[in-house]
Amino acid sequence: MYCTSQQDKFVVECDEPIPTKRARVDDNDKIINQFLKLEERLNLLYNSRYEASDSILDMLSRPCVLDELDQCRVGESCGKLEVAEALNRGVAMVIEYAKSFDVFRRMPLTDKITLLRDVTLILELLESAYKALNDDDSLINQDFSSNDGKRKEVMEHFEEGKNSEEAVVLLVLESLSRAELDRTEFVLFKAIVFLRSECFNLSNQSCTSLFKKRQEMLDVLFEYMLNTHGKQGPVKYGNVLSILWTLFTISQSYRGAILKFDLKPLCKEILSSKMPEALA
Repeated sequence: MYCTSQQDKFVVECDEPIPTKRARVDDNDKIINQFLKLEERLNLLYNSRYEASDSILDMLSRPCVLDELDQCRVGESCGKLEVAEALNRGVAMVIEYAKSFDVFRRMPLTDKITLLRDVTLILELLESAYKALNDDDSLINQDFSSNDGKRKEVMEHFEEGKNSEEAVVLLVLESLSRAELDRTEFVLFKAIVFLRSECFNLSNQSCTSLFKKRQEMLDVLFEYMLNTHGKQGPVKYGNVLSILWTLFTISQSYRGAILKFDLKPLCKEILSSKMPEALA
């Protein structure tokens, strides 16, 4: 692009055409379809016989399982899981999810671990709450949807510092319920939560890359909500982003709540503040 001056007038010529509204919509649709398919593959993987490694370094050194899902014996249900096992599986799903992002694949290993330790439990919590909200058979959904007394009791315990996994999930579940996210809004919002460029101790290059990708996802979400909800789109968009504040406000409470369980090695690594010995 260049400018020339002639009698105080400027002429601007661009080598690349300005994207039309139709082109932007097409690009947004491609991104939306990509993340909807990614979520479908994650659900298939969760319900497969997939076995996670106990080491975060080992998991990060492997190719993304979502790229070769047919090798995970999809369709063979993992069955009912205990809380610690479900947490570990949820953590593993977030790591595989992260590995599907090009921006994540290009990050230095220490930055990958730093980001995962910041967002993994939040994403696991978000996913658990969303599944509970949309599952009529979910015990936590049944209990709190029909029992105001139980809800009040749990929330009082949370406010008194008597943290429980149940109370934290409820807080997020109620936030999601108020926002009334459809599936497209959820998968876009989930990506925005993951692309946390404010994460402390990341390199400048990783922060910049995450910020750019996150802004792209924010734009796609806003355009989608504007097209879907009309004049209410910006209001609903603001309501959705307010969930971010809820998630990161209660993140420490969630960490404290799950420490009472006999956690698997992978979860313990995510909770750790030290880099693996191989990187020390």
